[in-house]
Amino acid sequence: EEYQAVLRVASGQWWGTGDVFVTTYAVSDPDALRRLGSYTLHVNERLTASRFDGHRAYLVSYPDIDPLFTFDLSDPARPRLLGELEMTGWLDFIVPQGERLVALGHEDLVNPDGSRKISLAVWLIDVAAQVKPRLIARVPGGEGWGWVPGERDDFAKVFRVLPDLGLILLPFQAWSSVDYRYIGGVQLIDFTSDSLTRRGLIQNAGWVERAIPHAEDTVLTLSSEVFQVMDISDRDAPRLRGRLELARNVQEFALLGAGHTVQLAGDWYAGDLSLIVTSTDDPNAAEPLSRIHLPAPY
Repeated sequence: EEYQAVLRVASGQWWGTGDVFVTTYAVSDPDALRRLGSYTLHVNERLTASRFDGHRAYLVSYPDIDPLFTFDLSDPARPRLLGELEMTGWLDFIVPQGERLVALGHEDLVNPDGSRKISLAVWLIDVAAQVKPRLIARVPGGEGWGWVPGERDDFAKVFRVLPDLGLILLPFQAWSSVDYRYIGGVQLIDFTSDSLTRRGLIQNAGWVERAIPHAEDTVLTLSSEVFQVMDISDRDAPRLRGRLELARNVQEFALLGAGHTVQLAGDWYAGDLSLIVTSTDDPNAAEPLSRIHLPAPY
């Protein structure tokens, strides 16, 4: 094309309320940058996510009801609002998939008693129409308030959308208000252009940081403490193939007789502890003398 455009999205005020702007700039001549056009959303809300895909732009703002705004940028000098989708909660990260968007966000519901229930969720949205986007499906991650192991700039490494496998990998941690403990791991989610289906949970000790597809039926998981090789040929029941302890989170330590130590190690808040017996000559041995797993809830 005779010019290129740089797209800028910003909220009007640093604390997150005010107008939201979409602005285009011509950068074909680096010595003479030129503003092409702009569109202002008068929403008095906080911008939570944005994504550009070809001639399309997607913006998400949030106070109570979360509008997803779709823009046509085929004429960069005249950004045009196509439509919006109002839904509860908000989106944090958007992955375009042709005529669909797969998004990571939080559902925000108000209970009949007035209390709020906020939970991690994955969304599938139809953006094929030229006017109004449509919510197709939404599935929760965990059972309550949840978060992913990464800053916003790293979400592309954490939240993996694998269209060739029809699979989404979601590493997360969450708080279960059912049995009052932390839960976490890697949630497997099937997806097609018309559906999302929550499948099994890969559990992993420690703060799960990455889930890496290795083959069609194999996923590698990396946490702050453990590296695992998982067989996901049955996505409802992931099977552990191999496990390597990278670091041991020792909660309590005691000396025993005859040159031995005992350690209470693991994550007490996740209910994943072990009693480990080692030699005093090498208390950090990768292979302890013995181990008993204690899957006790917090």
